Amino acid sequence: MSISLKVLLILFAFAMLAACSGDHSKELLLPDEDDSYVSEDETLSSSSHEIDRNCLSSENKNSSSSTKKSSSSRASSSSSIQKAKSSSSKKSSSSTAKSSSSETKKSSSSHFKENWKYLNPDISYGEMTDSRDGQVYKTVEIGEQLWMAENLNYEVDESFCYNDSSEYCAKYGRLYKWAAALGMPDSLCGYRHRCPLPSGDIQGVCPSGWHLPSVDDWQTLFGAIDDEYEREEKCYCDTQKGGLSLKATSGWIIFDFPECEFDMNEEGVCLDEFGVPMLPPGIYDGNGTDSFGFSALPGGVLYMEHPQNPRIYGWEEDANFWTSTEGNDSLYAFNMVIYGIGDDEEGRGPDKAQIVSEQKSMGMSVRCVKD
Repeated sequence: MSISLKVLLILFAFAMLAACSGDHSKELLLPDEDDSYVSEDETLSSSSHEIDRNCLSSENKNSSSSTKKSSSSRASSSSSIQKAKSSSSKKSSSSTAKSSSSETKKSSSSHFKENWKYLNPDISYGEMTDSRDGQVYKTVEIGEQLWMAENLNYEVDESFCYNDSSEYCAKYGRLYKWAAALGMPDSLCGYRHRCPLPSGDIQGVCPSGWHLPSVDDWQTLFGAIDDEYEREEKCYCDTQKGGLSLKATSGWIIFDFPECEFDMNEEGVCLDEFGVPMLPPGIYDGNGTDSFGFSALPGGVLYMEHPQNPRIYGWEEDANFWTSTEGNDSLYAFNMVIYGIGDDEEGRGPDKAQIVSEQKSMGMSVRCVKD
């Protein structure tokens, strides 16, 4: 074999070794879309080019398989993450919606009170919460005063539910003896005890920032609802037309007075079996106009409370509210009364609200006014 032939064979062997194990970065391009490899050197022989393909085949398959697996793994991982996020987001959104709905319902149900159905729907009411027991009360602005638009229902000693039934407390609030309304013990301010009242507003049983109205506070209310009202000193005073505008539009007695059963006086007025004048026959509606949103209801009264006898309650005819003003002696305190279907001849006209005095031992409603 000639020397030149040997040289060519050696060179050819080195070329094959270089093609299989050498650096291809200068000779080959990355795979194109048809998965073929193209040599940069156009002068290589077809056999040499075929050897390059065969040598790269196993590497490329392994690399491609690894790349596809990695890509598939990333895609699967990404899909799982997105599904997890989507599921978590949906659960979170659902949980938030349920939570929001629950809070709304809870808030709505916890704030609704049965006696609010007697409020005037045409009046814009506010609200206040008694921090002592969490009860919510409607409030209303009348003139320059801010009043509770419902009776107080805060339980203390010497306070009662009408007819000893909690359903009446929910409707009318509680009935308080005068000392209890003041926040004082019966032994200090009760019946037959002169009460050492402080000057100024008296909070009494009312929530913080509110107080038990004095005679002066009630007269301020009378002046705001009745432009003909004339203010008086400590008094037995009344507003002739204020009662109708302070009463709720429902919840009061509608009474059908029968024809005279016993007798009639010279003026044609019916008398009862005791000779007391009665209202003329007819249907009497005790409901009011509630023009100012005060929404008074006939909460009744506790006449007597004795350990050995049942409590005696006056029926649901009038609305009676304590003042913080003591009467002229140790037996009485002033209260404001709104009559239902009382007799005008007795000074108890159905349109009238009046300040009178009653025994401290009686139980009456409380309306608080803002300080």
